[in-house]
Amino acid sequence: MKRLLTLGAVLALVSPALAQPQGPRDVIEGARDQAEATRRDEAMGDTAPSGGPHDMTPAQQMRQTAADRMAGRTPPLAVATRDPSLPPGTIRVQVTDGTGQPASGVRVRVGIMRQAGARDAIFGETDAQGVALLQELATGSGQAYRVSVDHQGAKYGAPPFRLEADHGHSVRIRRLETSRRVEMVLQVLGQTMLEYREGRIHVTEQTQLTNLGDETVVFGDGLHYALPRGFMAFQSPAVMTDQRLVPDEEGFLLKGSIPPGTVTLNWAYDVPLDGGEAVVTHAMPFRTYAYRVFTDAAHGMDLEVAGFPAPQVVTQQGRRLLVTQLERRPEDAPFDQLTITVNGIPTAGPYRWVAAGAALMLFLLALLLVTRGGRAEAVRAAARERRKDEILSDAVDLSEAHARGEVGPKYHARRMNELVTELASLLRLDDASKALTATEKGDRS
Repeated sequence: MKRLLTLGAVLALVSPALAQPQGPRDVIEGARDQAEATRRDEAMGDTAPSGGPHDMTPAQQMRQTAADRMAGRTPPLAVATRDPSLPPGTIRVQVTDGTGQPASGVRVRVGIMRQAGARDAIFGETDAQGVALLQELATGSGQAYRVSVDHQGAKYGAPPFRLEADHGHSVRIRRLETSRRVEMVLQVLGQTMLEYREGRIHVTEQTQLTNLGDETVVFGDGLHYALPRGFMAFQSPAVMTDQRLVPDEEGFLLKGSIPPGTVTLNWAYDVPLDGGEAVVTHAMPFRTYAYRVFTDAAHGMDLEVAGFPAPQVVTQQGRRLLVTQLERRPEDAPFDQLTITVNGIPTAGPYRWVAAGAALMLFLLALLLVTRGGRAEAVRAAARERRKDEILSDAVDLSEAHARGEVGPKYHARRMNELVTELASLLRLDDASKALTATEKGDRS
């Protein structure tokens, strides 16, 4: 695999967005000027002046700031630390603005996550020094606290913590001004992985997004990310940062905000598979530096991604994959559409026989375990009960999201049908298990 472009090339791609004006001619000329400056810097080792950041030119400072943000070296905007000077059960919150000045009159939210799963919140307000003091809170492991403030559509939250019995906690939050300039957000690396199951393709995607500006970018009503037609079973893990992926009939909305720095988002979905060829395509809403596509690769399979180089075959932990990667330069045409074509997908070959073989082995193992006692079946029954609880919880969350208008009626109906179908399958397994147990008892008697 060819190495990634140099940092200078990345900054040449994105730096035009960091200065005004933003006309097309200025963007193109700025990209060329930045690329030339980057080549000169690289020829000299691409190092900062020995005198430190104060001796850098504005362009060098801009490149260093962008490099730090892409590398995850951005100072956190919200931190929580143990504070022995505070009495037990006390949280002291200091809120400042982007310049470090106290922010008075700010509503502070303290979320409470109890061990039993219940959630609650209490609120405070900062005084003239930007300080809010919350006292007489419960200590110990029975609950955790998370402090956050909202500002101009963005949420700034500290990591969760527990209050210990011998001291309090201090929380510092720096809230920045916000903007709607989505062009300040660069997709530093995007990835798509294709895996094949009976009658469908499981697609897992990840994006690393870097906000190169000095303001928090807010998505307002949401930035729409279209997914392939007919997608189903959308999943996205919750994150502690201020981003939410809200599915709809055509894809999902990216809601929340991205402060200066880098965030990583993940999601997955299925698309139908009918035959030995598949095309997966969707739009790319962000300017992109690099993108990779992976696919499981049985012998005879071929991967083609529009605009990407020919794939390479790699083996990872005994797994054969086809991999291709695209790297962007300032002069390249916009990468606004991902189109993946896979040919030669086994329809009645290795995948089906592997699945059938695995099912047969599980069936034989189940028979063996049943003849040795009921412990294994009890474990499986407990696992089914846990999954049923998860499905019911997902159904409640889905209904609440639909009631809030975050999920459209078509997606709500489709996803609810998927959950009901899975629940029915688990109930049938319960019935079959009970029947098998009854038969076994009858044979023994």
